[in-house]
Amino acid sequence: MDNSRKAPYLVMIVSLLFFPSNVFSTPLCSSDNEVQPSECPHGTVTNRCGNTVCAKGLREPCMVYRWERDLCGGGTFCGCGFCMGCNNNLQCWDCGS
Repeated sequence: MDNSRKAPYLVMIVSLLFFPSNVFSTPLCSSDNEVQPSECPHGTVTNRCGNTVCAKGLREPCMVYRWERDLCGGGTFCGCGFCMGCNNNLQCWDCGS
């Protein structure tokens, strides 16, 4: 293999060796983003950092990042990348509808 074809692999290996936390890490936790329940139409949930955040509603994207999977509101869950199920107002949606 000539040097021009080895360069991308070398860059990747060096990046992984010297910057592993930036490649595989999740965002840092912050307590500055706390919300009031009255601000959240779908209720609140606790995120991976222990902060209270607004829950996502039906048809809203979830699990955009692997650490967001449990952010759907009451009665709903993350499936097919969107919050689905039946919410507290008995409105229902699934990925096939």
